[in-house]
Amino acid sequence: MGKRLTIYVMTYNRPDYLAEGLASIRNQTFTDFRVAVLDNASTRSYEETLKQYSDLDIEYVRHPQNIGSMGNFRYAWSRTTDTEYMMVFHDDDLMHPHLLAEEIAVLESDKSLLWVATGMKGFRGTPPPWTSEGPRATRQTFDSVGLATALIRGASLNFGSAMYRSAARNLVDLDSLVARLSIVADRPLLLGLAEKGRCALIDAPLVYYRHHPEQDSRTGPINEDNIIELFDAYRAALRADWSSTNQRLFYSMSGFGLPDSFWRLPRERKTTIVLFLKKAAARGIFRPSSLGYYPIGLAKRQFQRAFRIPAKIQEWFRNRSKNSHG
Repeated sequence: MGKRLTIYVMTYNRPDYLAEGLASIRNQTFTDFRVAVLDNASTRSYEETLKQYSDLDIEYVRHPQNIGSMGNFRYAWSRTTDTEYMMVFHDDDLMHPHLLAEEIAVLESDKSLLWVATGMKGFRGTPPPWTSEGPRATRQTFDSVGLATALIRGASLNFGSAMYRSAARNLVDLDSLVARLSIVADRPLLLGLAEKGRCALIDAPLVYYRHHPEQDSRTGPINEDNIIELFDAYRAALRADWSSTNQRLFYSMSGFGLPDSFWRLPRERKTTIVLFLKKAAARGIFRPSSLGYYPIGLAKRQFQRAFRIPAKIQEWFRNRSKNSHG
């Protein structure tokens, strides 16, 4: 009998991270799945890592050349599979032991849902242990408008946690999305699927999201046009309810998010802030009057960062204590 779920794990030159990710997959309470590791032409060997997890019966696919993170995602998305569900996970993230069981239960409970995803918790260095009991999670279902407003308001969603009905892949043109959005095609993909059918978000951090210098979000290709297309995808999702409330919500996001994204671009990939905002205004995703949200957003970020500092100090002392007694 065939499996019910295919888990694609994308990797590049990170066998140590992959080993931790596979360990989290091995520890799942739901076990009716198969695993395919998609190696993006790594120069480091994965032989020992794959041997360590031979019980997972992993299919190992090594691309002859690096096709980029979204190219690797497209490869997974286009593969023929006979499993009802699929997901594309990242080698540097970790699954809560109940992640797959929770997501399968949601999709089984409502056949109209095209995908389900969960929240996440970031970490650096050594991952913290999971709690022993199962998550006390709730779930919300959304159409495209509801999903867009939830994300704009800061809902936690880990893209790698998304589990899809395999048939849903035929409902969106992923090649077009990647051509326009590069590595920021993730949220527009989910929004595009939400326009075709409902989706669900589990309100629990069932993925540990690793922060490190080699993250695709830090090193991948992105330019001004990609950013503009990203914000346009949010506006397109809201188009079914372009009320004054949702317009204020959207332009408050773009008033902060567009300048903030521009300043984060590498120097060689941007023009000037004036030209960039003019281009965004011409696309209808920016209003000069919304620039007042930029300093408000910066102040909010600094406020949130200040509250995280005590937790980081406590973590440093805990790690120092462990090392001194190790």
